[in-house]
Amino acid sequence: MITQSLINNLEKKGLVIYHKAPNSFTILKPIEAKGNGIDWDIKAPFTFLSNTVDENGNYYPKSPPVKTDSPILKLKFIDEKFDVSLWKWTDKTIPGYFQKKIETEKEALNIIVNYFFEENEYFNAYREWKLKSKN
Repeated sequence: MITQSLINNLEKKGLVIYHKAPNSFTILKPIEAKGNGIDWDIKAPFTFLSNTVDENGNYYPKSPPVKTDSPILKLKFIDEKFDVSLWKWTDKTIPGYFQKKIETEKEALNIIVNYFFEENEYFNAYREWKLKSKN
């Protein structure tokens, strides 16, 4: 089970939690959070809309989208295991893609923190791939 303690620990690191559901959520590292990132690959993937509509029938955003310079992670709790992976829309064949199924919430926290803030093979492979595709 995903606990509020895990969410709190991730948010204390400066990470943003989106799409919270009872057994899953999406994790984004904003550009303001120091850590692994690609400074020229900034995106704002999520905009949440309010119920307020302008004169053209367009919904106003609830808040400005959060910009990130890193891939997005997904955490799920399925069949009594934690599943940490790159976000579901990511092509599973790109360098740096990973999916880890582990037993404990502490392991899940360590994988997420390692990915966003420490030297690791997955982010390094992704960064290298992005650099090659840029040129």
